[in-house]
Amino acid sequence: MSETTRDLIDQAAEPRISFSHGEGAEGMGGPPADGRGAGNRRHLELQNAALRRAQAELAAARARYFDLFDLAPVAYVSLSEAGLIQEANLAAATWLGVARGALIQQPLAHFILNDDRASYSRYRQQLIEGAAPQACELRMRHKDGAPVWALLAATLVPDPAGQPLWRVVLTDITERKQAALALQDLNQTLESRVARRTMQLRQSEARFSQLAEATFEGVAISEDGILLDGNPQLAALHGYEPAEMNGRPLADFVAPESRAMVATRIGDAIDSTCEFVGLRKDGSRFPAESHARMGTWLGSRMRISAVRDLTTVKQALARLHAQQAELEHAQRLALVSEISAGIIHQLGQPLSAMAANLAVVKLGCAGHEPRCRESLEIVSDIEADVARMRNIVIHLRALADPEHPDRVGINCNEIVAEVLPLLRQKAEARQIRLSLELDDALPAVVGDVVQLSQVILNLVSNAFDAAEGCAPERRGVLITTRALAGYGVELSVRDTGCGIAPEALARMFTPFFSTKPEGLGVGLRLSRTIVEAHRGSIQGCNNADGIGATFWVRLPATPP
Repeated sequence: MSETTRDLIDQAAEPRISFSHGEGAEGMGGPPADGRGAGNRRHLELQNAALRRAQAELAAARARYFDLFDLAPVAYVSLSEAGLIQEANLAAATWLGVARGALIQQPLAHFILNDDRASYSRYRQQLIEGAAPQACELRMRHKDGAPVWALLAATLVPDPAGQPLWRVVLTDITERKQAALALQDLNQTLESRVARRTMQLRQSEARFSQLAEATFEGVAISEDGILLDGNPQLAALHGYEPAEMNGRPLADFVAPESRAMVATRIGDAIDSTCEFVGLRKDGSRFPAESHARMGTWLGSRMRISAVRDLTTVKQALARLHAQQAELEHAQRLALVSEISAGIIHQLGQPLSAMAANLAVVKLGCAGHEPRCRESLEIVSDIEADVARMRNIVIHLRALADPEHPDRVGINCNEIVAEVLPLLRQKAEARQIRLSLELDDALPAVVGDVVQLSQVILNLVSNAFDAAEGCAPERRGVLITTRALAGYGVELSVRDTGCGIAPEALARMFTPFFSTKPEGLGVGLRLSRTIVEAHRGSIQGCNNADGIGATFWVRLPATPP
């Protein structure tokens, strides 16, 4: 509170009584000259009562002023036009760390940091020009020397003399500023991280685009059988523009004969490799191969496929097959030579029996009548031997020409049933447990019964050889048949042997390659030739549990 303000309040608080001329004696207690003196005293008493009321009101106002100004928790100062402090409350003196009396006539700019005094000058100029309440944020020196952020809210009013007077409220906003600066630093850090991550994603996307465009294969990204995206090579492979393919079903780019198989592979949602017939925009077809796997693309589970045109490969394979045809023909002739010893063995005994029986018939016919009945029995035996010879010859003839089978509609379970007695006899001799798991709902296949029987015999015989090397309680062979959805029939032979050696996996179908000392290396090769002649496939691998191996034969079903 200024000295002027205090003087005005003190002067107003002192009661003052004035007397008119000639009334001094009476006013000092003397008897009134007349009735007019009593009226004056009454008037003076009223004036004194009014003055006492005014004094009480001024004292209350002074107390309120003290509470509102001096004891306020917010710093208040009054500034002259030159920026000198005219008044300051206790909060301002405490905040600035200077006695209140020492603040009077001090420039407020003295407590402002040098870097912010220019802002303070502009703030004063705006206040003078605008004559409206203004606010400014700047840094001031605290009593302990540390800078603090202050919010100046000022109003320009005239003082009693008509000179400009600034009434300024100082608010400590250091915590708010520190929080804002910390938030700004955090935002800058986050923006920097986002920018860095965005740059990494863009670089990754650029690398992916370059790889996808530089690869020689088509890359397709699909979900639920719908093509979502593909590289330019995929579009060129099918004769489309890239934008024409996106959003269309994959079936649009697959020939009708391969759509069921491709749909099955897509429905399995597993990594797979398959060959199919592709379809171009102009309706032409081409052989293709797809390597697909499930992966994450743009945060979703997608099927990512690499598609390759096999036209050149197929043409090279065709030439290779043509060159191998003559070699295989020579190998089949060699095979016939190899099995000629078996023919001699198989036919030698029946021929010998026939010769002996015929000699007996001759002797019987030359003898007496009762021996004719025995001769007839011998003739029956001869007929059985002849029938057996005929079956053997037919069987060997079919083996000599596996690519031209005598095809009929057959059931694979029936073929297994025909060779089962011979297989059980061999299993019992080697103490091997032979098990069957046959699907009763197999579709019919078209094939040669004799040739397919030979395939089963070859696979089971190899399984017996593999299982024989194990302990008797572990020896086992399992024959399984099952229907393949949309394809045909699968027949598998599983053993409990030691498995296939790594060096043998790649060569097991090579002619004359065998892991058995007494083997000729023609069984698996002949089985593959027979199966492929039936438009099927054969495959073998070690079991996932590490016990033995399994061979699969897949044959297409008979068209309805």
